[in-house]
Amino acid sequence: MVSSQLSSKRIFWVVLCICSQCCLVFFPRAAAVDAAPVDAAPVETAAVETAAVETAADSMAAYPMASAPPADSSGIGALVKTPHIQVRLISELVEVPPGQKFWVALRQQIIPNWHTYWRNPGDSGEPTDIDWNLPPDWEASAIHWPVPHRIPVGPLMNFGYSDEVWLLSELTAPEDLKVGQPVEIQANAYWLVCEEVCIPEEGNLTLTLKAGDRSLPGAHAQTIRFAESQLPGEFSGEIGYALSPDGLQLQFDNPLNANPIRVEYFPFLPDVVDHAAPQDVSQHGNRITLSVASRFAARQDNLAGLLVVGGHSGERDNVRGYRIQTGQISPLEPAPATQTRLHPGLVLLMALAGGMILNLMPCVFPVLSIKVLALVDLAAESRTSRTNTLIHGLVYGVGIISGFLMLAAILIALRAFGVAAGWGFQLQNPLIVLLLAWLFFVIGLNLAGKFEFGSGLSGAGEKLLKGGGMKQSFFTGLLATVVASPCTAPFMGVALGYAILQPGWIAMSIFAILGLGMAFPFILLCAFPGWLRRLPKPGPWMLRFKEILAIPMWLTSAWLVWVLVSQVGADAVLFASCGVLIIISLIWFNKLNRKYYRWFGQVCLSAMLIAAMFLLPPVRGDVEADQGNWLAFSEKRLADARREGPVFVNFTADWCITCKANEQVALHRAAVNQLFDEKGVALLKADWTRRDADIASALEKFGRSGVPLYLWYAGPEVEEPEILPQLLTEAMLLDRLTRLP
Repeated sequence: MVSSQLSSKRIFWVVLCICSQCCLVFFPRAAAVDAAPVDAAPVETAAVETAAVETAADSMAAYPMASAPPADSSGIGALVKTPHIQVRLISELVEVPPGQKFWVALRQQIIPNWHTYWRNPGDSGEPTDIDWNLPPDWEASAIHWPVPHRIPVGPLMNFGYSDEVWLLSELTAPEDLKVGQPVEIQANAYWLVCEEVCIPEEGNLTLTLKAGDRSLPGAHAQTIRFAESQLPGEFSGEIGYALSPDGLQLQFDNPLNANPIRVEYFPFLPDVVDHAAPQDVSQHGNRITLSVASRFAARQDNLAGLLVVGGHSGERDNVRGYRIQTGQISPLEPAPATQTRLHPGLVLLMALAGGMILNLMPCVFPVLSIKVLALVDLAAESRTSRTNTLIHGLVYGVGIISGFLMLAAILIALRAFGVAAGWGFQLQNPLIVLLLAWLFFVIGLNLAGKFEFGSGLSGAGEKLLKGGGMKQSFFTGLLATVVASPCTAPFMGVALGYAILQPGWIAMSIFAILGLGMAFPFILLCAFPGWLRRLPKPGPWMLRFKEILAIPMWLTSAWLVWVLVSQVGADAVLFASCGVLIIISLIWFNKLNRKYYRWFGQVCLSAMLIAAMFLLPPVRGDVEADQGNWLAFSEKRLADARREGPVFVNFTADWCITCKANEQVALHRAAVNQLFDEKGVALLKADWTRRDADIASALEKFGRSGVPLYLWYAGPEVEEPEILPQLLTEAMLLDRLTRLP
């Protein structure tokens, strides 16, 4: 009989299943993987008696399971049925001599659309476990796991088995086994079976064998031997690996005499790779390269796992699994550098120049203009000393540098934990994009004179905008850093790409120099107050200019909503509009009743933030589609296109203002597109609007940590691309296109 008591472990899984059902409301089911599941062994199966399960509660009501009929003498154990699985023990031998080793299989026949789990279940789940109850001196091995397949569930990826699986364990009879006596094999098996809800189940299994003086095969001996032949074998060669902050690369010789149609890596331990990430495969000669996003636990000493390689052989697909051990894995030789090694001093100069040029980018202009208005006020005050003015400039610079250092620290921490992140990474988060859209809308209302900052959130806004105090200078510098992140100035790309590959203290130093470069013109202006007096004197023009500055703020807010739509879909407009409506209502309520405004405004704004955190849709997981002549980037597409002719690769993002400016002034010009078509140039677009580990890895390969990046391959004979400047011109592209034959 099956135990009717639920252990604490099973209770945990019941609660977890209920929670997972709730999560699936917010996370749509992911698309099925391309590779078809591979059965552990093509064994004949009895029809599985399926029980309709209306709810998880109904399933648990059917628990415990019914009692099983007695075992027969053919090496087949008693059948145990649950609402989702039929299980039984099946022996290779029906008669066992002393000292004999033989296989016993736990056969699971699973109803359609449900699955059980491999030894590493992936993002969720739990592997099947067998607790043997054997006669004295008998021994049983751990489960020998067959090749699993990938099972997408919402945004997660699990590893396991569907339909039917034979889990083999090797049993060993004692040397002093008494011949002629019956042998009772008992085991308690525990498994988790899942569709979109998971049900913990178990069964008490029995199998009766006979102790004999010879080995006598059972009814399924041949099937078990075939299942044994399909178990993963040891990989005979060596495997090279390379680990970067956001990716693991494995290189090995093809073990099949066929071109691989399926190559997958299943680590034995969790948190080694991102289970749901695509596994990109390329082949050069007989050498296979597999790349996948890594996780924080990826190290040489825990990369052991399973390689699954499938090829077409004859009239059927041959899929084999190979166990790889730590001793077989060695670091790859460093790849040739894709660019000239830079001197650290030159990088610091480039960072300083890039930061200075960043002040001229359209992202920074509105905030910089606000601070210039404050300087005009300072210049008009005769009592303002030169020292006081300089202190304002230095505090503003400290705010900018602090913002750069905070971004650098977060970026370094994310990459240390295996997250593919680069310059502008925060704008890949929909919640941050939404909050910035609301912030710029509020700033625009203030500049337009629709309200004055007072208490609550408005008080915080005062620190960002209004002109005289040291705190205001500091927070204006912080805001300037935030709005500068969608832009990349000339020289910045090289400096940032260099920084992200260096130890933490070097990276932080480069980011600090970037901030110093951005703050330097303003500090210089404050250091020479005579220059300030050449600015126009305060007057009505300042009020008008301040109101005009509201327009770029609102345009920035609208652009951020557009970025949000590209990340999470059209529902973003509803979220942004509701927030704008609440903000306008609070401003109106403040005019009606200031007495209760403070607490009422804080409650409403807190509710807005909580709603945005929990109700905003997640980033869409769909792959960027082809757009006209532009094909979605992948390493395979790039390799294929390079063999055919010239290639232009555009690394971009919707939140990158520099990228959008380059598209308007160069990439989307009629003459350029005409020559692209006439010369047969393959156009690839790597859209980094949403976080993508493959694009992050490709950027890092070319010494960059953010977009834009433009690669020009003039022909198949070109090994390394020309990296074009970050600010494109139509003439620059036409010059390269006209040189093509």
